[in-house]
Amino acid sequence: MYRKFNPKDLPADLRDAVKTVAPASARRKTWFVHVRDTVTIRYCYWDGGSKKEYSGADIRAARYVELPAAHTPGGHFTHPSTWVEPEYEIPDHVVVVEHGVSCGKAAFPHLTITEAQAERLGLKGE
Repeated sequence: MYRKFNPKDLPADLRDAVKTVAPASARRKTWFVHVRDTVTIRYCYWDGGSKKEYSGADIRAARYVELPAAHTPGGHFTHPSTWVEPEYEIPDHVVVVEHGVSCGKAAFPHLTITEAQAERLGLKGE
C-alpha cells in the first residue's frame, strides 16, 4: 500500500535525503511513499523507453547508501528466470528511492521506508 504526496508536504529530512539520489527531473513531481520492511531490487534495463533505477539515501545525514545490485549471471538479456533480484531489508534510517524513465519521461519517484521510520516522520496512520 502506498500514498501520494507533494514533496513539499513531506518532512524536510526525507525530502533532503531523496534529493541526494533522485534526478532533478523527478523531484518536482508527485512522490509515492510505500511503508514496508523490504524491497526487491528489480533488474534494470531499457525496455521500450522505460527504465527503473534504485538508490538508497540515509535520512539522518542526506547521503547516498549503497544498495545490493540486481544482475544477470549469463548476460544482459539472456534467460530472465536466472536474473538475481535481491530482497533488501531496509534499515530504519534509510529510504529506498525507485526512479527512472517511463515512456521516455522522468518517472514519479517511489519511496520505501520502514514502519518505524514512517512513525518517526509522522507518516503513519494518515
